Amino acid sequence: MNPKIKTAIIGGLFGSLIFGAPFPAQGALPSRPEDVRNPVDAAYLIAWHIPDPQTRLRMASQVAAAYGSMGELDSAIKISKKLKAANISNSSILVSGEIALRLVESGYLSKAIELVDQIPDPSEKALVVESLTSYLIQKKDIDTAYSLSKQIANPAKRSRLLVEIAGAYAKNNAVNKSIEVTNTLSGTPKNLAISIVCGQLADAQDFQKAVEMADSITDFQIQMETYAKIVAEQAKARQFDDALATIKKISNPPFRRKATQQLAVGYALSNRFDDALSIAQQLESGLQSQIYETIAVQYAKLGEFERADKYLEMIAAGASSAIRSEIANRFVQEGNIERGFEIANEIRPESDRFTALVSLAKELGLSPNFLFAQLTVNQITPPAVRMLAMEEFSLSFSTHAPFSKVSRFANEIPDTEIKNRTF
Repeated sequence: MNPKIKTAIIGGLFGSLIFGAPFPAQGALPSRPEDVRNPVDAAYLIAWHIPDPQTRLRMASQVAAAYGSMGELDSAIKISKKLKAANISNSSILVSGEIALRLVESGYLSKAIELVDQIPDPSEKALVVESLTSYLIQKKDIDTAYSLSKQIANPAKRSRLLVEIAGAYAKNNAVNKSIEVTNTLSGTPKNLAISIVCGQLADAQDFQKAVEMADSITDFQIQMETYAKIVAEQAKARQFDDALATIKKISNPPFRRKATQQLAVGYALSNRFDDALSIAQQLESGLQSQIYETIAVQYAKLGEFERADKYLEMIAAGASSAIRSEIANRFVQEGNIERGFEIANEIRPESDRFTALVSLAKELGLSPNFLFAQLTVNQITPPAVRMLAMEEFSLSFSTHAPFSKVSRFANEIPDTEIKNRTF
């Protein structure tokens, strides 16, 4: 039988187990077709005839997981041993880990843990536990991951995962739990965990708690970096006095300059341009660019395009593509279409220029000056980008224009696929 057909059959049979009614426990693995009493038994027999070793491993592991979900852990373990004995995989750990993961993915976490508990080899068991813990962190089942992590014997690996768990708790606003996890650590892992928690606290604008925790960090470099992250969030939240107080704690010159730059960006976002410029003039050119970019964007938002242009020119080629594109969009929104396209066409590399032009076409679709907007879109080069721009223009234009007018323009798109997608 074709391997792909066999794989499809097993997939279907396994699916019938997962999505259908539960089957009674069998007690023994089937050895011949007459022993088959349910789809899992049938899948088990077919799996061993799949020629490709890796596909056979994957499918047999799925079958083992299905047995495990039915309460047949002995059958799952027997399949695991059979796979190892057949040398299907160079790593015997892959077999147990694959089966355990399949059980977790199917919603049978307790069965997976039971299976792990029965792994006799300590090193194999440890690696499977680490793999499951990482998987549970990714799936945001933090409580179970934390509980399982206590079984990891290797201190370095356990600490690494606990740092991730502390951060995950903080991200979910479970600060007390994240502190509990952090307090189980020591040395560099503890400092890293505190730094991560501080970042989450600052992001949630709990600046007092963030600074208090940062004060407890014993690694100088990590502490300075953490203070700088807190300043960035304080500046975004316009808590400028707090930001200045935190900056005073930063004795490392590079981090202090970076934090001061972020304060200036915060001033610029609040349209406190004089304060932002006062700081910018004290910093080296490499740190000035982001401040000038922010000032340029803010002036564009205020409709003061001459000033926006002035600061855009001050950083010249140093301006990021994203900033130039945003400013170009602002010009177009305010009706200064020609200047907007000039700015977009100056963007490099070419791929960023194309993205910016398509974005402008979307803005042009909202323009009341339809004929000029249409003419501008039709002048975009190269042709492939022009067609994408025409699609975006049509979709945007359709939100406020009669269908007949939109369809006339959309019909001009040369590419049939894009035209059909537009309609």
